[in-house]
Amino acid sequence: KALWPEDAVLNHVLVEGGTIPSIVPERAVLWFFLHARDREAVHTLRGRLHELAEETAQKTRTRVEMQILSSTRHWLINKSIAGLLHEHLEEEPTPESTQPERELADALRLAFDVEGEPLFFEGTLPPVYTDERVLISDDTAEASWITPRGGFLVACFPLEVPSHTWQWTASASSSFAHKGMMRAARTLTKTALELMTNKNALEVARREFDAVRGDVIYESPLHAELGPFDHLKPPPR
Repeated sequence: KALWPEDAVLNHVLVEGGTIPSIVPERAVLWFFLHARDREAVHTLRGRLHELAEETAQKTRTRVEMQILSSTRHWLINKSIAGLLHEHLEEEPTPESTQPERELADALRLAFDVEGEPLFFEGTLPPVYTDERVLISDDTAEASWITPRGGFLVACFPLEVPSHTWQWTASASSSFAHKGMMRAARTLTKTALELMTNKNALEVARREFDAVRGDVIYESPLHAELGPFDHLKPPPR
């Protein structure tokens, strides 16, 4: 059995590693992001990571401390709310891209040597429910274990432009991103209004939530002393 599953992802950055070249630092700080299929897998792999750190500390005669800054579960999908969102999304007219918007999208794609003609889909795709893992962290996933949660995506960036890049950031201030944002806002507003005024729709979503969650009792994966947005702060120096 592999010590580290192939479907797990570990990202890290060296926050502090010394101040003077050729001098062994008194202290070093590493910040890790660990992604796995579910919380249990993350817990197991985090334990393995801690073991590796302890083994290294023993060999180097140093001491290691580990601090959890943030932790979220996988999404608990609620098809009832997802269906409502999709209905209201289809009611919204799909924005048509202009020639300057297409040129901007193509220029951003070319920065990553994307081959082929730019693909522009102007419409609404059918909803798809899958258990395939998504390598992102989302606080709403944690909330989905407390109350029914729904979500959807709108096109606000060019296809095949990866996230966490300046091209992605540039897309956020574009006119086509603004169009997508406004369409999403109207969809959310209509869905929220229906859930507030349609008691049956709310009860259906709640019954599905209770059935899918089962007898799981929610427990926060974070320490009680952690406040909001503490996960955005690097480990203390």
